[in-house]
Amino acid sequence: MDARKRVLISALFYPLSIATIAAGLLAFVMILLKVRMLIVATLVIWFYWVCVLPIYLMSRPLAETLGMKKIFSGFFATISVLAVLSAIVLALTQLGVITAQA
Repeated sequence: MDARKRVLISALFYPLSIATIAAGLLAFVMILLKVRMLIVATLVIWFYWVCVLPIYLMSRPLAETLGMKKIFSGFFATISVLAVLSAIVLALTQLGVITAQA
């Protein structure tokens, strides 16, 4: 792998690391404020999804050029599925259909 490709891959993952740090900080603050864990998990995963969506859309051509389109698409699909599932669990818990164990 040449130096230019390594620099481009680093530039591709840099915004994702910033989004991860921001999501972790959000979770930390919400836990300190004693927010319920199910709400923390749902809000943080949706915050992360909102952060990753524009990064994914903007860097898709570069990921395709570097041959990493499947990795990026799989990463985004995983976050999307987790966000939807966490929202469903939160909604069902709020409606009283299921009970969340603490």
